[in-house]
Amino acid sequence: MSSEPGRELPLARVLGGGVLLLVLGVLVLRFVGTLLGDDLESWEVKAPVAGAAQRAGTAVVKVRGVERQRVHIEVDGAPFFSGLLRAGESKETPPAHEISVELPDLTRSVVIYNGARVEPLGKLTAGRRLVFIDDGS
Repeated sequence: MSSEPGRELPLARVLGGGVLLLVLGVLVLRFVGTLLGDDLESWEVKAPVAGAAQRAGTAVVKVRGVERQRVHIEVDGAPFFSGLLRAGESKETPPAHEISVELPDLTRSVVIYNGARVEPLGKLTAGRRLVFIDDGS
């Protein structure tokens, strides 16, 4: 350890000069960003405006009755149909993001999602709530 004043002074000047250059660089970048009108940081994104039109969902579900049974269908969280679905009768939802179908017995109805018949695994006579979500693909 040496206590020579000339030895410690250049190191302090170098560190102080580096900090000063860093502060000046940040100030210059903020000033240039303000001139260019860039209000967002590089990691920020603008949120969609509330009430702006969103892309409509593409999920469509058709429920066709084989035998009479109670059915409850929700489209994007709102009730679409709740009641008795008779044999031969069918209900088709409008395109949506999320469709929920509640059936007490899957053998009494045929469920078709975007043109393909849905055949869940397991005991088909057990009640189910099937949820179909449009994933955007």
